Amino acid sequence: MKYCSKCGNELLDEAVICPKCGCPVVDSEMNVVRDNRKVRLKSASALNAIAFILNILCGVYFAWALFAPSEEPEQTEGFSISVDFSEGAPSILWFWVWVAIVIAIFALGIAIGKIYQKKTNQILPYIYILLSVLNLVVVNLAFPNLLYLVTCIWGIIFFIPNILQILAGVRFLQSSK
Repeated sequence: MKYCSKCGNELLDEAVICPKCGCPVVDSEMNVVRDNRKVRLKSASALNAIAFILNILCGVYFAWALFAPSEEPEQTEGFSISVDFSEGAPSILWFWVWVAIVIAIFALGIAIGKIYQKKTNQILPYIYILLSVLNLVVVNLAFPNLLYLVTCIWGIIFFIPNILQILAGVRFLQSSK
């Protein structure tokens, strides 16, 4: 048996409103589902924002690598963060495509967060995930040497935003169900 949250009247299990006071019956299981949905939506939005910030940082590095005046690298001992583009030169066109995709993914993530507070639509998270995977492909087209950097371990940093975006897309998808 359930009880009315307003007047305490005993209710039947299938009751939708209280016959005594007319208050709508709140199903505790439904509230748990709504709370889980809100948590997933908030975490997805947070992942979207973090991925965007990391993409901006990567974009600054990529822009520096593309547009900085080229100088002969000095031979220094120790660790260097410069990348040798002599074999796999970066593509400026693919760089701008990557920038556009990053902005589109971030804007779509914000839109999904706003729309899902009111209604659900399962197509948008799939588009978000698809754009995130496309982003991964385009960043590799823009910077072919990026895969070589992964073998040096610190290059994995450039793929973290993509991983976060895919995780955000999965969270958006979970919040739509």
